[in-house]
Amino acid sequence: MKDYYWVNVKFFSYSIRKNPPCFKGVRYSPHLVVKGDGEYLGVTFVDGDVCVFDKEIEAIVVSVYEGVGYHKLVKGTEFLVMEGPHIVGEGIVMEVFENY
Repeated sequence: MKDYYWVNVKFFSYSIRKNPPCFKGVRYSPHLVVKGDGEYLGVTFVDGDVCVFDKEIEAIVVSVYEGVGYHKLVKGTEFLVMEGPHIVGEGIVMEVFENY
């Protein structure tokens, strides 16, 4: 079973990205890193608002791997969005839907 997370997220215009990610019909699978932690948590964005740089949007992400520290993603957790070693955004977990 996968866990789903409703998040508020903002992607940075000053990151390595030339365009903000798209969640409709395109698989976008970055990693989330809880602020103050170093573990990369693989996720896939499965739905969300139209993404615009430097503007907070709502999105739904789903966990990807078994046996990884997703338990760290609880309501109110702040995280960074990573593409490899690059920070491309940040966000906060608004709600968790376990074993959905």
